[in-house]
Amino acid sequence: MSAFRTLSVLTAGALALPVLSVAPAAAAPVRETLPLACQGTTYDVVVNGGGDFTPARDPETGRVFVPVAFGVFTGVVRNAAGEVQDSFTEPAASKGSSSQRGTVVCTYSVSFVGTGGEGEEDLPLGWTFTGSGTVTVKVVGRR
Repeated sequence: MSAFRTLSVLTAGALALPVLSVAPAAAAPVRETLPLACQGTTYDVVVNGGGDFTPARDPETGRVFVPVAFGVFTGVVRNAAGEVQDSFTEPAASKGSSSQRGTVVCTYSVSFVGTGGEGEEDLPLGWTFTGSGTVTVKVVGRR
């Protein structure tokens, strides 16, 4: 699962964990921010939407990061006591040719703490999700 895919999936309630009942990823588009580290620079990118290869935008620079491939993604769910309840690894995925010219490999991580809300996208109160991976992107826009 990619940074963009993961963030979209998590916020749309589509993270398929044995400890949760979740909704499909086709839920309403979401807007989330996550740190994306590329070539020594970290951008706070905004992801709008819920698709697997949804581009992200850095509002500060105007750059758009268009994902073309995702590396392996790992995720861990812990209960409020910090005990691992689930861990998983998602395989790499690409869209078309991931060997496009002018691409950059970036790293990302996502995390959130459950609020115990009634929505299917939420974890129980105090539970945490952390995940990380890599994404190959084509950077377009201002530099």
